[in-house]
Amino acid sequence: MGNENIIKDRIEHYKKPYRLHLETTNHCNLHCEHCYRGSSSAEPHHPTGVLDNILDESRRLGVKKITLTGGEILTHPDWKHIISKSLDSCDNIYFITNGLLLTKTKLEWLAKQKTIRSVKKWRDTLFRRRPVEIGLAISLDGLNSNQLVRKNDSGSGVKYTQILEKIALAVKYGLRVTVNTTVTNSNTAKELPEMYDILSNIGIDRWQIDQAYIAGRLTTSNLRDDNLKFLDDAKSGYKYIISNYLRSYPKIPDWRLEIVQVFRYDTLFYGFKAANLTDHPCDYHFGSLIVEQGDKIRFCPSLREQELGQLTTTIEKAYNNEDFNDFISKSILDLPCSNCRYGKLFHGGCRANSLAYTGKTWNADPICCSLSPFVEKEIVPLLPKKIKDSFYACLQDGPRPGEPEHAHSHKKIVIPIKVIN
Repeated sequence: MGNENIIKDRIEHYKKPYRLHLETTNHCNLHCEHCYRGSSSAEPHHPTGVLDNILDESRRLGVKKITLTGGEILTHPDWKHIISKSLDSCDNIYFITNGLLLTKTKLEWLAKQKTIRSVKKWRDTLFRRRPVEIGLAISLDGLNSNQLVRKNDSGSGVKYTQILEKIALAVKYGLRVTVNTTVTNSNTAKELPEMYDILSNIGIDRWQIDQAYIAGRLTTSNLRDDNLKFLDDAKSGYKYIISNYLRSYPKIPDWRLEIVQVFRYDTLFYGFKAANLTDHPCDYHFGSLIVEQGDKIRFCPSLREQELGQLTTTIEKAYNNEDFNDFISKSILDLPCSNCRYGKLFHGGCRANSLAYTGKTWNADPICCSLSPFVEKEIVPLLPKKIKDSFYACLQDGPRPGEPEHAHSHKKIVIPIKVIN
């Protein structure tokens, strides 16, 4: 298939997004060290009318899930209206918050919205098993180390106990609560096992752990670590978490665990799946519409340079963009990872990481290069046999990251592919 057809097919995919990721404000009550948006109390809110237009457009497009981000959405004077308008557009919304402004009054309002709308749509809830969902993701970047990362305007750190109280309070109101943890330093990495012991018993719906990429304030922060030394400490934490999470397998805990580039909850049900080398490295992201800075469209919130244009009347107008056409015409074959042992399995990692750590979007992602052999050596042995088989079936006959190109050229590994039910 030629590049023109590839671009056409991928844009057609984009015209039917499954998910809207909408930045509601750049204003925030915190001034965090790793904020890639540079949010603070000095930054403005996005106009409510502009957000309304985008939500109307998402409804026209048939979006099935909306994620509301910031800044801090709960500082927006019209936050209730924005959430209500989002629920008018679809039945599944989720907002990201630092948690400090969550109160019983706010949570009662959110729980009431869920109940009222579920009753109105009782047929979908009962017969289609499609209940109205309101979820929130609360950020917690360590225990004692949370204070190193999450700070107020005066530079004082936020105590983790404050956030744990908010998490526990939100769980009590029957909302889906995700805890988001970003690992930026060795202190946070070393606290991951203790975080697991606490969070696994608090009633959350999901814990998502990611590694920081260098952008925004982290480019000038003393937490910046170009050499990724914190990953060594994070790896031992990841192994502890996953081994404990799977301790009673085949019984799986009633909450989801996601560690970016290391472990996905869905893998326990569907196994590992290999990409085609002709796929775009970010193919998994093609169902998302990202709108920030009011009405500016990006391909990904992490790729700050990849701005497509404005979402004015229709999404289609945003794609008359030569740079974007060039971006989506790429494939895993354009990466140095195409011959890597893990090239098909991990899609070459994250383009935002590559740009942040190497200065070039189409270089290898150093975080992926570090984590991939770790996953094979330390994590895969923890998994059930059928999942292990699917992992090995996805590997290529190529070198691991850091090995010479000819390291595996003398031998051919053939592993039977098993279907994961």
